[in-house]
Amino acid sequence: MCKIIICDDEYNYIKQLRTFLDEFSNSSNIKFYIEEYFSGEELLNNLSIVKKSDLIFLDIEMEGISGMDVAKKLRENYIFNQIFFFTNYPSYINKVYQVEPYKFFLKSITYDDFKNIISSYVSKNINYITVNYNKTNKKIHKQDIYLVQVFNKKLTFHTKQGEHFTINGSLSHYSDKLVEPYFFRANKNDLINLKYISYINDTDNSVIIYDRIIHISRGKMTHLKSLLMNIC
Repeated sequence: MCKIIICDDEYNYIKQLRTFLDEFSNSSNIKFYIEEYFSGEELLNNLSIVKKSDLIFLDIEMEGISGMDVAKKLRENYIFNQIFFFTNYPSYINKVYQVEPYKFFLKSITYDDFKNIISSYVSKNINYITVNYNKTNKKIHKQDIYLVQVFNKKLTFHTKQGEHFTINGSLSHYSDKLVEPYFFRANKNDLINLKYISYINDTDNSVIIYDRIIHISRGKMTHLKSLLMNIC
């Protein structure tokens, strides 16, 4: 699931973007969850939702606060989601890169050109998660993650390279990105990547991953084993 925000004060263009995204979703089997905002002010009033998105389609020229100013506010709040700017005016292209957008395109774009842009984004990002670490975006390949732990409202991502990234957040934010059959919620504090399990201890309902003993909540071991059968 890719979470997308579209912000534009023109309903017809939001409708067009939705049509393009639906067509791409149907042909690629990639699911999109889309939130719509009809002004920059409305978007900025919903930063808790915006933070959980993957991609923002943002009109530059809107009534009230402009798309450029919205993007600056997002960056000031350490929200580094990928931004796709769109506009009717090509002259904006030199200004938008001040806020490091992913792409810039005209509203007159054809579906074929849009498909190429979104395909490029998906191919580079679908197998990654992005976390805001030390006020910058950090991309982590999903299959490099062997464990995600939560403690005191902080998440720590452990990777096979020996790196550890601790951020503010909850496991629920990543529940649609780190999913079965590889990722498994072992207990309330641990999300594990099943392919890194080296040993299963049925006596005390635990597994070993990189010399770490991870306890499996009661009743979950049978399901864990069935998932392992499918990925081996």
